[in-house]
Amino acid sequence: MRIFEGDILRFDDGYEYDDNERAVMVWMDGGFWLEYHNGQTQPFYEAASWTAPSHENFETIGNVHDNPELVEEENNG
Repeated sequence: MRIFEGDILRFDDGYEYDDNERAVMVWMDGGFWLEYHNGQTQPFYEAASWTAPSHENFETIGNVHDNPELVEEENNG
């Protein structure tokens, strides 16, 4: 799986319709982080650790440049 800064990820964290279902990949503090619609951030390696040994639960559904409506949609509820 290839993930880039600005990608919008959808993932299954075990909670149906959870607030953290989508996040944007950002570069900060020397690493990749997930930024959720509520402004919270989490290091990507932490989020990926509960999907180990693979990243099957993550899906890139777009990016902030080509699909800004995916982030706006999440922010609006």
